[in-house]
Amino acid sequence: MTFTAILRSTAPAGLLAVLAAGALSAPASAQLGPVGETLQFGAQIKVELLTLKGALKGVEADFEADLKTMKADVIAGTLEPAQAHEDLFNRLDQLFTEEAAAVKTFSDTIQGFASDHLQNMVVLPNAFVVGDGGLIDDAVHGAALLVHTYTAKAYVKVHAFNKKLQQLTHYDLVVDRRPQLVDPITPTDDAGSPSPAANSPLRIDILLAGSDKQAPSDGRVCLAGTADPVNGTDLEVTLTMPGQAPVVLPATVDNTTHRWQVQSDATLPEGNYAVTVAQGDVAISDSIGMQ
Repeated sequence: MTFTAILRSTAPAGLLAVLAAGALSAPASAQLGPVGETLQFGAQIKVELLTLKGALKGVEADFEADLKTMKADVIAGTLEPAQAHEDLFNRLDQLFTEEAAAVKTFSDTIQGFASDHLQNMVVLPNAFVVGDGGLIDDAVHGAALLVHTYTAKAYVKVHAFNKKLQQLTHYDLVVDRRPQLVDPITPTDDAGSPSPAANSPLRIDILLAGSDKQAPSDGRVCLAGTADPVNGTDLEVTLTMPGQAPVVLPATVDNTTHRWQVQSDATLPEGNYAVTVAQGDVAISDSIGMQ
């Protein structure tokens, strides 16, 4: 049984109410003891997961509203298909940026709470051991489930938008994505030596290609992802279609969000492309196609 389950099944209702009410207050008191510290931390996680859920719900709702406006403009004929492709890509990148910021706030807060509790205890309870199926793992898994849920909801709207765009204009979008990640949580009992900040992995998380199915060589590939600027702020993205010359696109890592993005010209032959993203000596691969 996980510590979350223990918290729900064994803690007196009155104690849970008191702990939940004080979950966002000052660090836990040294008088609580290991059991009290663990119970209060579990209550704090529940509060922060609700806060994260509200933040992600708001981000997804804003995205849906903007997509409805774009859809209406396509129907009215005031938004050209190629521009709709570009606008959708930029709005998706904004969605991922805002989601990542909300998740980072959650991770930083939980890590801070956990470290505060550990400084009040002599032993290290299982609930605070990363990877042992305790409260830290519950928090990470809960956050990952929430961000997946609201990202998936957003992409349902994206696929519906793509269907309407193709019906009205013959412009077809190929939409692919990779799961959003939750930063690792590494609490410490050393107040003078906080845990190092998590590195941002080099990855692609948005792949959006498109073209007019009735026109040749008007394809466009849009890619976005993450990288750590400590490894260099310059990236090189290469698109390779067999039998064609590689297309090399420069990208820059944002120092604040640790995100990057590229958009090719709308002149690519339709087909499947190998994608390589290089940051210095490190490179990753993916693929995307269009009709």
